[in-house]
Amino acid sequence: MQGILDKLGHIHALGANVLYLTPIFASPSSHKYDTSDYQLIDPSFGTLDTLKLLVEQCHRRGIRVVLDAVFNHCGSDFAPFVDANKKGTESPYYEWFHFVEPQPEAGNPLPYRAFGYEKNMPKLNTAHPAVAEYLIDTAIYWTKEAEIDGWRLDVANEVDHDFWRAFRSRLKDIRPDIWLIGEVWHDALPWLGGDQFDSVMNYPLRTLALDYFVCRRIDRPSFIHALIRLLMQYPEQVNANLFNMLGSHDTARLLTACDGRHEILMRLLVFQYTFPGVPSIYYGDEVGMTGGEDPECRRTMNWDANGWDSDILRHIRQLTAMRKQERALQTGEIRFLDTKEEELLIYTRHHEEELVLIVMNLSEGWKNEELAPTSIGADVVTGIYHDRITGRKVYADRSLIRLSLPPGESVVVPMRAVQAV
Repeated sequence: MQGILDKLGHIHALGANVLYLTPIFASPSSHKYDTSDYQLIDPSFGTLDTLKLLVEQCHRRGIRVVLDAVFNHCGSDFAPFVDANKKGTESPYYEWFHFVEPQPEAGNPLPYRAFGYEKNMPKLNTAHPAVAEYLIDTAIYWTKEAEIDGWRLDVANEVDHDFWRAFRSRLKDIRPDIWLIGEVWHDALPWLGGDQFDSVMNYPLRTLALDYFVCRRIDRPSFIHALIRLLMQYPEQVNANLFNMLGSHDTARLLTACDGRHEILMRLLVFQYTFPGVPSIYYGDEVGMTGGEDPECRRTMNWDANGWDSDILRHIRQLTAMRKQERALQTGEIRFLDTKEEELLIYTRHHEEELVLIVMNLSEGWKNEELAPTSIGADVVTGIYHDRITGRKVYADRSLIRLSLPPGESVVVPMRAVQAV
């Protein structure tokens, strides 16, 4: 954590206002998802004082801190498991876990249930009152002691709902604005009814974005239809809080996922920053680090600025500043526009008198487009507007908006809409 403190200026310069850390608690592995002691920070990361200082310095810069809670399973050297595994039913912790008869033919050679059949990750019985109390008290302790601002909840869909309801209730009692983010890779509606999580990691959006922008597995109408269906799954306030990531410690790095194609990565970032939800950048992606799936995506941060892609870094800083300044990009409703040009993706974000027009040219040629206010869904105040990315001028009046886009270019144009009286 001292390393993060030393480089906090870099994170702040990105414009980030949330820092999410993967597990920091004691564990024998490098990934730390096999916790051996929930009450102790792993010595390789520092101490409680280091964490407190990190949180304090983040808060001074307007950055909230989110920790990773691994409550679906623990490590095989977690003291209660060691005791239960050794003593069996004589252990007071026996019912904290799921001991079973090994079934090698069914894929489970272990005498207990474990995450992914990994022997060093025995599954916790979160339905047991003592387990639930221990884990929730642990989260409360760190929330109070270190004054953190949220929890990312690992393998959240494999933990029973009653546990998460109790978890939310207790945590919100001491910190009403605490941010609870579940790791759910599929439809997460059962967890987003207001009684469990505030948000989830939006892996379905990542899949759709890569299918459309990178792999071209789907055409524009199919992409838009899938996005609308995704937005319709959850209430509006949930969509606004979804953790929209294009890369994580469980996926290939963004530039690698884009097959090294710089222009596609830049376009994906524009989409991420202009779509409803909370854009998230995985460390290193902002400077063009590469790597396939685990363990390649988990290499240490490259701090040699000579090896950075300064264009990506500049692009992300620009997009972050733009999003903070444009309220429509934070809370505005989204509207997809029809066009005869298959290689153009056009949509707007609209909040009261603020309107942002987003147009992406996916082709290798120039594209010209004229948009009528009826298609945008709002009258536009006549004037000359400017693309926030290139500074290009866009002329608009109450009857027509004219656009001319070079090959592969995206524009994000804030406009003024005429307020209905």
